Formats: sequence, structure tokens, C-alpha cells
Amino acid sequence: MIPGNCCSHLDVPVLFLIFNRPETTARVFETIRQARPRQLFVAADGPRSHVPTDAETCRTAREIALAVDWDCEVKTLLRARNLGCRVAVSSSITWFFQQVDEGIILEDDVLPVAGFFDFCQSLLAHYRQDARVIQISGSNFQLGARRGEGSYYFSIFNHIWGWATWRRAWRLFDPSLRAVQRFQRSGVLERLFTNPATRDLWLESFTRAANGEIDTWDYAWTMAAFGSSGLTILPNANMVANIGFDLNATHTGSAGWLARLPVQDVEPLRHPSAVAADAAADTFTQTYFYDQRIANPALLCADVATLLEQARPGEAAALAHGFLSMYPEDTTLAWLEVLALANAGNTPQALAALRPFLARHPDHTGARSLLTGIRQALQGGTMKT
Repeated sequence: MIPGNCCSHLDVPVLFLIFNRPETTARVFETIRQARPRQLFVAADGPRSHVPTDAETCRTAREIALAVDWDCEVKTLLRARNLGCRVAVSSSITWFFQQVDEGIILEDDVLPVAGFFDFCQSLLAHYRQDARVIQISGSNFQLGARRGEGSYYFSIFNHIWGWATWRRAWRLFDPSLRAVQRFQRSGVLERLFTNPATRDLWLESFTRAANGEIDTWDYAWTMAAFGSSGLTILPNANMVANIGFDLNATHTGSAGWLARLPVQDVEPLRHPSAVAADAAADTFTQTYFYDQRIANPALLCADVATLLEQARPGEAAALAHGFLSMYPEDTTLAWLEVLALANAGNTPQALAALRPFLARHPDHTGARSLLTGIRQALQGGTMKT
């Protein structure tokens, strides 16, 4: 584990982006408070005129975010009126990098583990002069699959749930996306994605953002990353939880399944041997998260079953296990994991998964039969334990 800064100060500046959610603001602020940054920048969008409760909730959120009780330089950008997500967030980040060379950015619904701050601080220093790398993120959408030999890997996707970057990289950002047509002609999407539907999806998103049809800033940042071949560092464990999936969420309320992503710290920092995007990881992320296949458990079961049919039980077991972290009550996924482990010859893990499965489903004929078969094989000495 990378230790948190429980007693020392964090040297990297932190930008805390808030709006109208005192409860989540308080939880995220507590993690910042434990890290004790020497510089804290607080940027708050203003209340919406058509939402009567915003004035009070915005005021309360600001009070929470400014309750600094450690030695810290605090700078604020507190909007009097509402600018909306696209303008408020992007202009706040620009304001931040007008004053600092590098920093960590947290929104009021992104809760990092303790080691996230040191993870960012170490890698900001390590890649400070490496123009190939444009961002560090705390997100990992690989559902337990380890990518490479390091404690992090590189991706074309610049996830923004808890992240850090440099002024040199943010200079690539154009909030207007006015270069979207030139981007379309550049062949970047053809280089990044072999699937025409995937290319069309990204281009449509960038175009809609450029036309103001989507009130968000992150498509402009992703287009900048794609267009510059910029790499993002992603940890080999998910270090952030999005706690904003509720009725008050402005942009994430419809994707609550993402709230189930497990979180943990990473081991002592170990650098990968090569600076290059992990294609398998990026394909997994595109398929299951950007294409939202993860939102359909029936499709997930079909993917695991396909691997079993292809006599790839080890891969099937790993995939099922990852999916179960999102859908722990899904009976079909749980049964497929048991079958995959048994077919892979992993008797101890098969039994470890089978017993709780039978405790929940004592009348499951297939599970009872499998347990009997395993016991007989063990008694006959034909199966490894």
C-alpha cells in the first residue's frame, strides 16, 4: 500500500470542485483534510435560479469545503451564478493551472482511497517532463484483471474520477471543440479503433459536445487526448469511488451500476517497463464501460459462457469473478464462475465458490451434482486439492 499523508503535508496542490451537495462534499473534503495539501483551491459553481434549494445547499457545501484546519494556503473561485458543468468545471481547471504547474483535481462526488494522493504526487514528479503522458487517474475499470507488471498501466482513455495533470498537458484543452471537423479528417479514430461503430460513437459525442447539445467538458478533454496521442496512467486497482449516483446527481444518476466498482489501494509503486497503451485493457474498457455492456447482466453471462464453450475456463472464471463484483447476487454469473473453476481444474476455489452458492440455492440440481462429483473424485484420488 502507498501510505497516506496522515501527519505530513501533501506538496502537490489540490483543486476541489464543488456545487450543491453538502453530504458528498463533506466526505470528499475529509480525505483532502487527511492528506493536508499545502495549497487548496476551491472552485464552486453558483446556484441555479430555477432550483429554490440551491442557494442553501451551495452555501453549506462552500462552508464545508473551506473549513481548513491545517497549515494551508487556500484560494477560491466562488461563482455568484450558475454556469453549468461545462463552463464551470473547465474554466475552474484553467484558473487552477494559471497558478500552478501541476495538481490533483477532485470533484465533490469522487472519494479517493488514502494512497491516491501519494500515487498522484509520485507520478506527477516521475513523468513531469514526459510529453507522452498527459494525465494520472485513480480509476480502474478492469474488474480485477491485472494489466502488466507494474502497479499501473497506460491507457488512451483519460478517466476523470479523481485525476491529476500538468499545465503543459492542460494547454491541449479546447473547451469549444472547434477543431472537431479537422479531428474527424485526421484519421485519429481510425488509428485508435478498428470497430466503425465505436468510431462513430466517439465522433457523435464530440460533435454533440461541440454543438452544445451536451453540458459537459470532458469530451473536449478526451478529444485533446486522442488527438495528441496522449497517455493516461491508470492504477492496477480502482482507487476512487464515485459517490454521486443519486437523485441529486447532475450527470451520473442513470448509471448507478458504476457505484458498485470495488476500491482499494495499490501496492508499493512499481513502474512498468514500457510507456505504451495497454490495448487489451482499452478494449475491455470500451466494450464493457463506454459501450455499457456491463449494464446488461445477461450479456455478461453470455460472454462467460462463450469462453467456456471455447474451452477457456481460466479466462471464464476470471471474467465471471470480475462481473460478480458488480452483480454479487446474480445467480447465473455465480454458477458460471463455479463451472469455470471446476473445468479449469481448480478444485479448492471451485469448492470455495460452490459451497456458498449451494447455501443460497440448496435445490440447484447442477450444483448438487457437481459437489457430489467433486467429492467422489477427491475420495478416489483423481482430483487435485
